[in-house]
Amino acid sequence: MTSSDNPFAAPASGAAALTPEPVEGELASRGSRLAAAIIDVLIMMAVFFPIILVLGFTVTEQQGPMVQIMIGGVAVLVSLGINGWLLHTRGQTLGKMVMKIRIVRVDGVATTGWDTIGKRLLPLWLVQMIPVIGSFLGLLDVLFIFRQDRRCLHDMIAGTEVISLKSASGR
Repeated sequence: MTSSDNPFAAPASGAAALTPEPVEGELASRGSRLAAAIIDVLIMMAVFFPIILVLGFTVTEQQGPMVQIMIGGVAVLVSLGINGWLLHTRGQTLGKMVMKIRIVRVDGVATTGWDTIGKRLLPLWLVQMIPVIGSFLGLLDVLFIFRQDRRCLHDMIAGTEVISLKSASGR
């Protein structure tokens, strides 16, 4: 019995359709990555603060950890609502779109939602919730951008890098 006779075998022509196209571009500058992050934070602030006001939450020292976890959960959901689909389909947030930069795997292939959200964002979000250690890791993550390959810790965990689309299009 050959593989073509096997009713449980994967279709031969489907493998090529599942292979993402390589994305061309040079490494994004540290400045463009910083500008994209600032744009993303400003968008989050513009959306998140009214939600917090509507829900009646204010950040105070008297709140227990459960309220702060709820606020953090709302922030994660809002962030995923704003950028989740873009990260999954384009490897970009709104800030990255404005700055014409994109997340790709180090082999140059476009990322999947798992690459950008599951491997790149989720592990650090979870660890950053740990008091003291989380803040230190957040700072360490950002400082990794000063390496020669300009990859932050979250890029290294996910096997990704950020490229400039400007250089790829010749603009």
